[in-house]
Amino acid sequence: MSQPKRSPRQPLYREEADRLKEEILAGSFGPPGEAFLSTRELASRQGVSLVTAQHVLVELREKRLVELRGRKYYLTYGRIDKNSPLGQRASGNSHILGLHVTNIESPFFSSLAKSAEKSARAAGYQLLVASSSYHLDREREILNLFRDVGAMGILSSPGVAPETPELYNCYPLPHVFLGRKPENALGEAVLVNNAAAARRVASHFLRENYSQFAYIGLTELDNAQDPRFAGFREGLARQGKSLPADHVLLVDPEEAQTANDAIAAFLQALPKPVAIFCFHDLIATMVLQACQKLKLPCPKAVAVAGFDNLPVSAMTTPPLTTVGYRISDMAETAVRLIIRQIETGKDQDANFYLEPSLVVRESSSKLAVVQFQSYHTRDILYKAQE
Repeated sequence: MSQPKRSPRQPLYREEADRLKEEILAGSFGPPGEAFLSTRELASRQGVSLVTAQHVLVELREKRLVELRGRKYYLTYGRIDKNSPLGQRASGNSHILGLHVTNIESPFFSSLAKSAEKSARAAGYQLLVASSSYHLDREREILNLFRDVGAMGILSSPGVAPETPELYNCYPLPHVFLGRKPENALGEAVLVNNAAAARRVASHFLRENYSQFAYIGLTELDNAQDPRFAGFREGLARQGKSLPADHVLLVDPEEAQTANDAIAAFLQALPKPVAIFCFHDLIATMVLQACQKLKLPCPKAVAVAGFDNLPVSAMTTPPLTTVGYRISDMAETAVRLIIRQIETGKDQDANFYLEPSLVVRESSSKLAVVQFQSYHTRDILYKAQE
């Protein structure tokens, strides 16, 4: 009788690296930024040869748990304190910031990048921008790249993978989240008050006497992670209205033909008249185009509202009702926060919210009057401690 095949034993240096990883993450060697063992100290402690100890250190470096500066290794498994040995060594780095976004081709993220670059330059920093296309591995590579080129801190509009919070909680550089903060992730974030804005959209639809409602969101952001969906449904529920499961559609705007077909089928199946809230303006624009092709009058048969008040929203037919706020305020605030972290070495787990306005246009109201809002950061920005 043949014996079952056993998986080959991994090399000794990898076994040692795995054991040390657990100890490092448990804090046995001190906090991030402290000096780690030398090759000789590691060989003596683990009872291995110098060659094996060197392989172990290389493995720990590849796992981003330690970093070699000069002739010393330092712990880098989490946020590095400015006053730690590594923090003091890194204080002379070039004035570079990194910006990670999930999709640079999106008008929202491209506008955010331009505003952040302008604010960073005004503060004496260079800004490097990279896009991950919602791929976690690519996002991790980008964060490591920023670290390797000597960035002093980063801004990030993070992805939605379950591992994302751990990725940032173990990241050594100061960072500020933009637009979205992963659940259980620690740090500062500049956000739009999504839920409150969505409730205003629901109230607007109700004032316009609609009784049927629908929502179109993103496939990569399920409803459990979508505060706009939650706020819209809550706003309807407060007035005794519901959002049936078959009145919710998730699409990927990057797959244009598939998304257009899904939206057309969705519109045809919905009872009329119906008021539809979309995750952002680009989806809302696709809905308006589908209405034209299907000869569904807007807003008589289908009312539409979007989010972000992108320039295209004022040029659609009919002009689009949307939630507006100044993207430049978001970028400027985030740059100010990251520079404060860099200069003081202090951060906090706090969210800073931009309070948006509802811009009512003809896509949801025949009597709409376009009003150009005057925004002031000091009036619309506030902090909520987590």
